[in-house]
Amino acid sequence: MLKRISMVSLVLAMGASSQIWAQAQVVVDSGFRPKPHGFSFENWGGKQHPQGLLTPNDAAFLFGDQACARKEGDACVPTPGAKMWIDQVNKSAEGGHCEGLAALSAAFYVKQEKVDEFGATQGFALKPDDEWLMRTISTYFATQFLEPVQSSYNATKKWPLQQIVDYLAKNLKAGQDYPTLGIYSDGGGHAITPYKIELTAPKQYRIYIYDNNYPGAERFIDVDVAKNSWVYSGAALNPKEAASAWKGSAGSMDVTLLSTRYE
Repeated sequence: MLKRISMVSLVLAMGASSQIWAQAQVVVDSGFRPKPHGFSFENWGGKQHPQGLLTPNDAAFLFGDQACARKEGDACVPTPGAKMWIDQVNKSAEGGHCEGLAALSAAFYVKQEKVDEFGATQGFALKPDDEWLMRTISTYFATQFLEPVQSSYNATKKWPLQQIVDYLAKNLKAGQDYPTLGIYSDGGGHAITPYKIELTAPKQYRIYIYDNNYPGAERFIDVDVAKNSWVYSGAALNPKEAASAWKGSAGSMDVTLLSTRYE
């Protein structure tokens, strides 16, 4: 005989289930936080901060002396091809330096770069009037146009969102390397730094991020792996644009490790 379940029992059972998910379960927490580990100044574009423009010496740092037609003292005089590439990167950066800010803040956190060499103990204390800092951000920004970073974008963008969440969790937990996250909408793309993942309900995750458009703020992306979809309610290409909800699915999110950039 089938056992009847009273309405009271059903309500109690549903209540118990709700209580299980009343508090999100932390999947991983790297310890990174927008403040103090992110930057205190926001992502920039246009003609702002001209001291941050990529230079021939920065190209020589990336490619070696083959980027130089000759050296004049310590200065690289670029080859025509290198000059064209530098100009293209600087033009692209007029749309924002999110990739560089996301990657360099991660590099500071895992000590691949030393923040004290820029005159501070934490990234949030750094100032945008430091030419070396701004050019370093631009150099990290430029890695997105190079191999093997391009191949990493193309490969991880094909992953289902569960695989991306798992990959983020694995690398945030390891603590030696660090991932950056790329998200895309119809209007373009944006690079951010993830630092914590919570399981908020079965197959639903919340990825906490340092969004360099909003210094010091706690932001997050909600991911539903069952539906293979995500939403970021306060996204923008740059701080000058009004924030709006970005939504996407598999194919509009990718992951890049610092170690991939260093190759």
